[in-house]
Amino acid sequence: MSRAWIATLAGCFVLVASSAVAHTETNAMLGTWYVVVNYDDAQAVNSDDRKRWEDKVWVFELRGTRLVWTEYSELSFKTDVGRYQTLAGGREIKSSGSWNPNKAQRAEIERGLAANPQWVRTKTLRGDVVTGYRSSGRQNRESASVIGFSQTWEIVDPGGKPVFRRRDSMSGGRSTALEGETLYTTTSRKGEVLSGEFTRDDAQKGIFVMRRAGKIQLVAEKEVDERWQ
Repeated sequence: MSRAWIATLAGCFVLVASSAVAHTETNAMLGTWYVVVNYDDAQAVNSDDRKRWEDKVWVFELRGTRLVWTEYSELSFKTDVGRYQTLAGGREIKSSGSWNPNKAQRAEIERGLAANPQWVRTKTLRGDVVTGYRSSGRQNRESASVIGFSQTWEIVDPGGKPVFRRRDSMSGGRSTALEGETLYTTTSRKGEVLSGEFTRDDAQKGIFVMRRAGKIQLVAEKEVDERWQ
């Protein structure tokens, strides 16, 4: 066999091996993840209300060569300990301060949470595990009287310690462009748990923890918790 053929076969082997590795690394991120964020809000009017929390579920799926990223931002636990506080009139609102799921709530997360179907966002991203993934972020058509808004979702280093980036842009013919950015920067990846730094427009800073979760259940409209009304 000639050296040229050997070199060609070796090159093909490297390409196949690289593709297999990339596919394996991508698969490590696919599936359902629960994300909880605890942060300080420098723009809070009341200094006692600076510590806040939020949680969501992210689902990553491959459709052909594209990555579909879906976010569920209104979740329901059977055990709501610490998640809500009761006002004087009896109305319940989201609790202030820091919050993390307890043992019973983590078990619920593993089984799969319920989500409000009215609060679901999905983006389709292009790329691969080596170069990362990014959505198009095309802006709505602008005119002198219409405000255009776009949001770009991006994942850097999905096979290692990923950085999840959201960029918002809003502008119009008669307005100055406004931009914002939210970053989830992974600093630790231990098995099925990722954690790291959270920043939103430099005004909100804190930490996030991201762990594997069970399949999300969309709640029928008539079953939606009264807190979502």
